[in-house]
Amino acid sequence: MNEQQTALCLAFEALERDRQMDALQREGVYIGKLKSGEEVKLLYQYQSIYVEVIYAVYRTHITAVHCFTDTRILDLYLSSTDFDTHGIG
Repeated sequence: MNEQQTALCLAFEALERDRQMDALQREGVYIGKLKSGEEVKLLYQYQSIYVEVIYAVYRTHITAVHCFTDTRILDLYLSSTDFDTHGIG
């Protein structure tokens, strides 16, 4: 992660959760979804970083938001049998 991406990630993580979600809905590109037990993880590209949003109890409560640039995490989403090409809807 370069300095600009680090600054973007820190700024994004500093936002309130509602503002994070607004930014992802306005400017993010939905990539995919993973289901794991009681969690659902949604992956977005936001500007030059990736943002993973983790929900508990089928997207009713966000438990975590992670920013990263390492594209190896994309493999988890792209190779998943639960890969959803239609977005959240």
